[in-house]
Amino acid sequence: MRERKPLFVKLVRRLAEVLPGFGERLATDSTKVHSLANGKKPAADSDASWKKYEHGYTDEAGMPRKSVVKWFGYKLHLLVDAVYELPIAALLSTARDNDAPHFGALWEKAKANLRQLSKCAKSNALDKGYDEAAVHRRLWADGVVPIIAIRNQTEEENQLLLPENRQRCPDDRELRFDGYQRSRNSLRYDLPKTCPKGRGRGRCEFLGHCGQKLVRVKLQEATLRHLGPVPRDSKKFQRLYKGRTSAERVNERLKDRWGLDCVRRRGLKRVQVWSHLALLCMNAFAVVMAEAGRLSEVRKTVHSTAG
Repeated sequence: MRERKPLFVKLVRRLAEVLPGFGERLATDSTKVHSLANGKKPAADSDASWKKYEHGYTDEAGMPRKSVVKWFGYKLHLLVDAVYELPIAALLSTARDNDAPHFGALWEKAKANLRQLSKCAKSNALDKGYDEAAVHRRLWADGVVPIIAIRNQTEEENQLLLPENRQRCPDDRELRFDGYQRSRNSLRYDLPKTCPKGRGRGRCEFLGHCGQKLVRVKLQEATLRHLGPVPRDSKKFQRLYKGRTSAERVNERLKDRWGLDCVRRRGLKRVQVWSHLALLCMNAFAVVMAEAGRLSEVRKTVHSTAG
C-alpha cells in the first residue's frame, strides 16, 4: 500500500528533486500574524494573545532610544531554504510564545517533510531569539552548523570567544582563523595576516626566534553555544548569517501577496489552515516554474499572483 503524504510534503520533496542544492543552506525565523479580532479582555479570539517587543538603539545624535512593537494574534515559525527562499516546514503558535521552545518541533517536522535534510543541510541561520544551548545541540547532533546571533547578556555570560579560543602570537597579534577540521573536531588557527614570517616582509621583534605554529582548538558540546564550528567574529559567519534575511523575505511575500497578515479567522486551527494554504500556493507555483526550467523565477510572486 502506497504511503499517503500531505500535499505540502509532496511539494517540498518535489522541489528537492528539481532544484539543485535544495535544503543545503537553511534559515529559520518567526513572523507576527495580526488578528483583527478584539484583543481586549475577554478577547474575541481566545487562542490569540498579545506580544510586545522592546528594541533599544542609538539615534543619529548619539542618544539612546527605545522602540516598542506590540500586536495581538499569532506567530508563524518558518524553516526555509536560504538560496531559493521557499518554505520547508512551518509551525503556528500564539503570539506570546518565544521562538526557541518551538524550534525542536519545527526541526523534526522539517526532517519529516524532507527525509534527506539532515544529510544534505550544511548550515542553519537563526536570530538571537533561538540562542539556546538546546538549539545548538540539536543542530550539531544532525551535522548542521548553527549560525545563531548571540543574545545580549552580562559580560561573563556573553563571551563571544572563550579564553582558550583567544589565540594570539608572541607579538600579541591575533591568529588567523583557518577553518573547521571535521576529522579532529577542532578549529584551526594559523599565523596572523600581518606576520612577517608568512608574508615575507615587515618587522617583528620575535622574527628570529618565533616558534608560533598552527593552533587547534577542540570543540566541546558544553561550550558549543559560545564556540561553534564557525566563530562569530569570522567572515564566514557574517556571510552565512546574511542568509537569515531569506526567511524574512518569505514572510514578507506571504503577508503582502498571500494575505497572511491581518487574518479574519478566529482560533488557532482556522488560522493554521489559512497559513497552510498560503504556503501551499507558494511552493506549488515554485514547482511549476522549476519544472518549466525557469529556476531564476521560482521566488517571484508576480506569476503566482497572475495565476
